[in-house]
Amino acid sequence: DLAGLVDTGERRTRDIGLPVIGTLDELPGLLEEHRIGEVIFADSTLSNDRIADFLLRTRRSPVDVKMLSGFTDMLTLRARVEEFLDLPVVSFEREAMLRAGAGAKRVVDIVGAIVLVVLWAPFLALSSLVAGCTGRGAALETIERVGHDGDRFGMLVLRSAGRPGPLRRFLTSHGLASFPQVWNVLKGEMSFVGPRPLSPDAAGALSARAAIRFDARPGITGPARIAAADAGESGRATADTGTRSDRSATDLETYYVQSWSLGGDARILLHWLGRCLAGRCRT
Repeated sequence: DLAGLVDTGERRTRDIGLPVIGTLDELPGLLEEHRIGEVIFADSTLSNDRIADFLLRTRRSPVDVKMLSGFTDMLTLRARVEEFLDLPVVSFEREAMLRAGAGAKRVVDIVGAIVLVVLWAPFLALSSLVAGCTGRGAALETIERVGHDGDRFGMLVLRSAGRPGPLRRFLTSHGLASFPQVWNVLKGEMSFVGPRPLSPDAAGALSARAAIRFDARPGITGPARIAAADAGESGRATADTGTRSDRSATDLETYYVQSWSLGGDARILLHWLGRCLAGRCRT
């Protein structure tokens, strides 16, 4: 949750609908007052001396401090700061997911998928029975999506047939409508957490930077879906077909791949499972 902006006095603060809670000189005293956990310096015109002064004044504070860089257009996946001749140097790693972490993520996917396939079986049998009795044919179908490394695969989904009935609404609100994709997770085509699985047309329209998303397997849930659901409940949601919301979702997914960690996956998954249990899942 963004607490607000701090006026640095270097240039006029752009109005983005957020409150200005004080000045940079007042910021050390505002940290506890507003329960600030992280400070991000986003003003490129701010002098190093003023940033250093803030760091010295808050050196005993547990607050995390970050700074936006000017490398926004570089196709880099991870960055770390090292020291060279007593100077800070940014070092870029070109591997999206470290091998050990990616292996652990795959193990979690396999174990979770096996468990959920067993749990999903009764609901799948019930859906198939309802579809058969109503003459709607098979309960499942596959749709083409683009996955890891740009490979295409058939994503398993519940067949859409007209207006959803009570069973379909229950499955959707509790996240069970997404469970057929557990089979794709088991096959290694998807993961529980990752970027949205895109259609070939949508994938082909991505920029080179946004194509970083294909370094990760698409997910049943992920940062863009969680953000859209949270925004929808607070009345801030926009349609996925809108340019602004599409860009925001793509930025979230690019950041997810760039800064991926098992802990981050766990937080997203727990958030999604909480929504499912409460019957507030939208996808």
